[in-house]
Amino acid sequence: MGLMEKPQINLLNDGGKYWEHTYKNFHIKVYKPESGIEGMVHNYTFRAPLLLIFEEKKQTITDAISFANESGLSDIAKKVDSTVLFVYPTNDGGWDEATDELYKELISEVKMHPYFEDGISVINDFFTGEFKGYFIRGAIFRADIYSYGKSADYVAKNLLKKIEGEYLWGPGDITPAMCSMEGLSVCPVVEKNDIPVLSVNNSDEINEAFNKCEYVLIKDKADYKQDFELFVKKI
Repeated sequence: MGLMEKPQINLLNDGGKYWEHTYKNFHIKVYKPESGIEGMVHNYTFRAPLLLIFEEKKQTITDAISFANESGLSDIAKKVDSTVLFVYPTNDGGWDEATDELYKELISEVKMHPYFEDGISVINDFFTGEFKGYFIRGAIFRADIYSYGKSADYVAKNLLKKIEGEYLWGPGDITPAMCSMEGLSVCPVVEKNDIPVLSVNNSDEINEAFNKCEYVLIKDKADYKQDFELFVKKI
């Protein structure tokens, strides 16, 4: 649907920025690290991964930014003047009760557009010029999901399948481009075996369930930058 009012943009000492908003099914923290790339109009949109962090527990913005920087995810975003997005459900019960409607709504609030600022795409109707709203900026067909514990269980139960939702200019396939799941406590339900999977710190039994996947990387500990360059980015 888009936001009719621009969210408050907060400036960090290092030049980075962040903003937050609560939608119907999820709360999001958008962190845009300082990239050093000058200007407001770039053509990185098709290349930039949509870095989605499904928080196991809702973090403060300070903790979220620290995680992005320490993990190296912010370095991935900097290269293409992109953002790191932290997502947590709004429903009672958190990830345990969340459904794929959360993911569908999240993707519907993301728009790919070369004209953007502060991680926000400003959308106007091409023909009429009518203002359509402020959207999270990103390429929905490059949705890379990083999940942990309870949020990983959510991904394993709900998102390893073909998902239909709001695509670029109407309904379409919004299946995640990659799902990273760390510390799973449930056996994954793999309905679509060509979704790349990064399995981190999971049991042998759970990893066996990923054998049917065409693209899978199994690790004891994630190395986000290396994993992105050698696995996620190539696929």
